Amino acid sequence: MRFLAAMLLIVVLLAAGFIGYCYWGATMEIEAVAASVVPAVEAMGTYNDTVRQIRDETFLGTRYRLDDFIMPDGYTFLTLTVKLRNRGILPQDWIRIEVLPNAADIAQLYTERTPSLGGMSAGELSATVLMRSGASTDRRIRVTYYVLGTQFSVEHQMASQNP
Repeated sequence: MRFLAAMLLIVVLLAAGFIGYCYWGATMEIEAVAASVVPAVEAMGTYNDTVRQIRDETFLGTRYRLDDFIMPDGYTFLTLTVKLRNRGILPQDWIRIEVLPNAADIAQLYTERTPSLGGMSAGELSATVLMRSGASTDRRIRVTYYVLGTQFSVEHQMASQNP
């Protein structure tokens, strides 16, 4: 009887350890965030499409504030490339990067992809924000994802960089 009780205790401890590992592994690591700035006049196609969609109220991204869009040389696109790592064995699905706006941000462009990271893997995702020219690239980002249908999120503050 003691042998059976000891075996059950070992099985329960192993199962609890596995569940604890799965929970620990559900936490995504943000390894690095890189910023690149492209003036709107160098990406006129994207700029014109974005402005048209905002004016027609068909914009699918996230609008932070209204703007007149008088001259394209007053705007830039800030693209944040985020290097992510899934340290667990369960896949992380429906990953979304949300840029928490500052006063210069107009809108975050929509991304059709809702990528996944397989277990024990890494990847890079990006988010693009239309902002006023000359603003700092210092941003806070929130990455939201799901593991086995449960939502998790992690935030990261970028170090200051000036364009």
